[in-house]
Amino acid sequence: MFGGAELDLRDAELTDRPARVNVLALFGGAEVVVPRDWNVKMDVLPILAGASDDRPRRESEHDEIDLVVTGFTAFGGVSVTD
Repeated sequence: MFGGAELDLRDAELTDRPARVNVLALFGGAEVVVPRDWNVKMDVLPILAGASDDRPRRESEHDEIDLVVTGFTAFGGVSVTD
């Protein structure tokens, strides 16, 4: 709340897919950093805010979802980057 957070998952190894992250951002932002080859599903409810996967699309993506980002943001934002 009124701040920011970064969750860096670039060195994470998944044993059970999909992994889940629940994010709550009020008047601030949250950034989730993932490996380039992860398939991420965004399920965040933004109220006067934004929720986006800022990574460029790749031709060789796999169909299995690696991470589901859920949660809520108001007057802030949630983004996924690599």
